[in-house]
Amino acid sequence: MGISKSYQSFPHDQLQLDNCTQFCLEVEHIVTSKRMSYIEAVLTLAEKKNIEPKLAAAYLNPDIKDRIRIEAENLNYMPKTASLY
Repeated sequence: MGISKSYQSFPHDQLQLDNCTQFCLEVEHIVTSKRMSYIEAVLTLAEKKNIEPKLAAAYLNPDIKDRIRIEAENLNYMPKTASLY
């Protein structure tokens, strides 16, 4: 039997962020200060803010989403996409 986490349904109230930029800045800070992957940083921040990771994804900018996609491809979590470089 695992321990079930209770997450908030409405992240806007829980996050108390001015905008998505603040959330992304916090993710970037975790990545650089704790030398974590972007995947780990988003999961860590989502847990800290007590929201589901799926809901936290709505706060990510395209650059961070792209970095997460590259990490996932490198870890074989998803198929690799074509790249020009």
